[in-house]
Amino acid sequence: MGSLKEGFAALQMELAASLPEEANKLLKQATQRLVDGALINLLITVGDKFPQFSLPNVVGNAINSEDLLGQGPLVVSFYRGGWCPYCNLELRAYQAVLDDIHTLGAELVAISPQLPDESMTMVAKANLTFEVLSDTGNSLAEHLGLVFEVTDKVADLYRSMGYDLERINGNVHWTLPVPATFVIGMDNTVVRAYSHADHTRRLEPAEALDSLRGLRNSARTRCW
Repeated sequence: MGSLKEGFAALQMELAASLPEEANKLLKQATQRLVDGALINLLITVGDKFPQFSLPNVVGNAINSEDLLGQGPLVVSFYRGGWCPYCNLELRAYQAVLDDIHTLGAELVAISPQLPDESMTMVAKANLTFEVLSDTGNSLAEHLGLVFEVTDKVADLYRSMGYDLERINGNVHWTLPVPATFVIGMDNTVVRAYSHADHTRRLEPAEALDSLRGLRNSARTRCW
């Protein structure tokens, strides 16, 4: 399977060709605004303790990070929502390496602000077999410094494209998390933290696997 970077490049060309020039221009300007404006301030990084969380999955059951970390390391991926084609591509890429994640003794969860029912539709469509959780109101994402407000012009464009975030997220506030991925050890310490204001840049699954291998090798060294 190719890299996310390659897949995103092809997707970007496809989407650009399907949208009017003004829409493409607006979306590029909005992304550049985030990149240039230092509006995102990641508050949790390598060496920090990841905040404990308990969030509902697609059927409403609470999934607790403490329980997950009691079984092994954890990969946590924040994504914008199932309406985002880049997020769908990323989640499918992580699904493709899920067996490798499990072989390394770890688990994967994906988190977005969308309601559980919205996530359930996406999970079924993409055949995802890892936990997909709802951070309603972006509470956890905001605690991590990942949240930004969608501009009125972009909100109007999203609505015209059928992406009514107020309905999808069950929240009147048009806020989203920038995509981010964390690899967390069993002691709740972050060993890898990646986020970028440009939503077309994500942590490659292979890089997450490298971090998990590092954790496994470190544990073996301590045991020896």
